[in-house]
Amino acid sequence: MLEKILETIEARGGGGFVLVEYSSLDHPELVFAEIITSWREKGIKPLIVDIGDTLHIFTTKLQMMGVNIEVDNLPVIKEMGNVRVGNIIGEVHETEDFEYHMAKYAQIVKKVPEESRNHTIVLGMEKFSFTFTDNPPKLERYFEKINRRYLKYTDVRDFVFLNTSVASEYLTKSLEQDYDYVLRLTGGIALSLVKTPGGVKTLKFSEYLKTLRPGESVLIEHASLSPYPVLFYEIGKNSGWDNILVIDIIDSALPPVLRWLKFTGLEVPENSIARIKAGGTSTWGRILIDVDPHKDPGIFMSKFLSNLLSYYRTNKNVTTVIMNPERIIPLQDNRPSFVLYLANAAAGFLGNPYRKTFYFVNYELAHKGYLALLEEAFTRVLRIEDSSVRILKSLNLDEEGTTLQL
Repeated sequence: MLEKILETIEARGGGGFVLVEYSSLDHPELVFAEIITSWREKGIKPLIVDIGDTLHIFTTKLQMMGVNIEVDNLPVIKEMGNVRVGNIIGEVHETEDFEYHMAKYAQIVKKVPEESRNHTIVLGMEKFSFTFTDNPPKLERYFEKINRRYLKYTDVRDFVFLNTSVASEYLTKSLEQDYDYVLRLTGGIALSLVKTPGGVKTLKFSEYLKTLRPGESVLIEHASLSPYPVLFYEIGKNSGWDNILVIDIIDSALPPVLRWLKFTGLEVPENSIARIKAGGTSTWGRILIDVDPHKDPGIFMSKFLSNLLSYYRTNKNVTTVIMNPERIIPLQDNRPSFVLYLANAAAGFLGNPYRKTFYFVNYELAHKGYLALLEEAFTRVLRIEDSSVRILKSLNLDEEGTTLQL
């Protein structure tokens, strides 16, 4: 993801101010290392502004993780803190008096090598303003006197790292407004682009479906209030309803999905959809077999799997949609052995070239171990968040952390 973003910036002339947002539980040091490595390969030696020993924190963590980057030869302006890392060309420790700060900073900048003047990485932005982070009048004076002073330069490439767990919302939102690009770390290492000149162009879920390969298993995690029926509809429309096989667990498809779609004006040709009925009382669809999930799990699963394999042998290019398999687990008293068996059965179909499979699972209700096992085994994991879909896991690593439009 970051490499593509760097390429995008270069393609647009190379200039731009980039805000990298992260929380205290994320790993921004990995993003920092990737920037340094990418620029070093291009012969670029950036200036580092180290606020509050953040450079020391980043490089020490990287070293402990086995990631080695060389910063000793990079020019560093030290602001606050005591640990000296890199080639320090000057220090500024005054943060309250902006005029004095800028005068001192201007003197130090004269020492920056010509080769480093257009590339800067600022670490620990939130620490500079920590003593006045909840003081909007002073923050505005800071933006006027310091931050916005540099925004007029279009040929510079600045990455500014901001810990949003520490920074106030006023500081965060002001920086987001002023900067050209905003990157956001989530879940530790997932980086997404949330602001870019011209707007972030997000792929639609319907278009994303065309990138899936035969043999893939896709986990779609939803909450009880999520509009997940829309995804069901798009899958059916993309694959062709005649190619859809729905494995319907205890009528999970009828009330919350088919009826919801009907109320929104999206018609589904129920009678043409092949259906394996696992419990429930509804009779919609072309029912291939009716299996009873309340029975002994060995009997139930044996009958289910044998019929499913038989269907795959006689029907090619099948798109299988499994609706809420997590509901079976409580029927079997949440037995760990059954959880493993059910997850292993799902993993067993991975790579079958004659089908693609979509699992719809309510993560609010699902057995946590079962959900984790599916997340591990499946090729892609998507989660519905409000009115978009976030890619949590993908075979295409650059997609992870990005969002899709419904």
